[in-house]
Amino acid sequence: MKTRVIAALVGLAIIAPVLLLGGQTGLRVVVLLVALVCCNEYASMVFPRRTLLYTVGLGLWVVGLAFGSWWLPTSWAVAGLAVGWIASVSSWVFWRPSSLADGVRDVGFFFLGVSWVGLLLFLPAIRALDQGLEWVGMVLAISWASDSGAYLAGRTWGRRPLHPSVSPKKTWEGFFGGVLMAGIIAAWFGSSMWPDLSVAPLFLMGMVFASAGVVGDLWESFIKRSFGVKDSGWIMPGHGGFLDRIDSVLFVAPLVYGYALWQGG
Repeated sequence: MKTRVIAALVGLAIIAPVLLLGGQTGLRVVVLLVALVCCNEYASMVFPRRTLLYTVGLGLWVVGLAFGSWWLPTSWAVAGLAVGWIASVSSWVFWRPSSLADGVRDVGFFFLGVSWVGLLLFLPAIRALDQGLEWVGMVLAISWASDSGAYLAGRTWGRRPLHPSVSPKKTWEGFFGGVLMAGIIAAWFGSSMWPDLSVAPLFLMGMVFASAGVVGDLWESFIKRSFGVKDSGWIMPGHGGFLDRIDSVLFVAPLVYGYALWQGG
């Protein structure tokens, strides 16, 4: 517990100045660096015998997605996405892996990693909206409140397993404690930032999006257990890797982005 708290405080000490002082550029740099580390963590889990090769491939795709979403017009970005996909698939065709079935499997897992890690790019997209800094804060508030509430409620009252085959330590009591905490924090934070928004919808939004964050957490556990891995990495003591820490953020960020657009962005 002590190690987890220290690691969380160190992470907060790093991200807070970036959000408050770094602006859009600072957030983009941090997001891209974290995404590249996540590419390595994913490749280490899924492609342990060719980690470097797949880390480079995943990294190139994430950088390309970032470049296209940040600087290119939508039509050019879509065209670049199609060309990149064709080029990537063509490389597998001519590479001629020893097992065609393994080749198809690798293609699937590769683009699964691209789409999963690529969700992190929603944070700079949120930052670009009106009051984007506040909406990024909402993403982090929901994710961290849910994680903290689930941890405390699970340790105190946890009895009934939530999904034992995927994550044996998670309980229904922890789930409800986490989403309730997220709803309360979302209502408090949202009403402080946007006084014209009603508390009840913010509370409901926090609970629903926190539930999606729990699914994101279970999804990462599903991948780790499928490949016999305990932690995605070691970079954050007490938390494992970056993917272990931001798994819920990856699922919450796109939903908050849509909600912010619905509210007038």
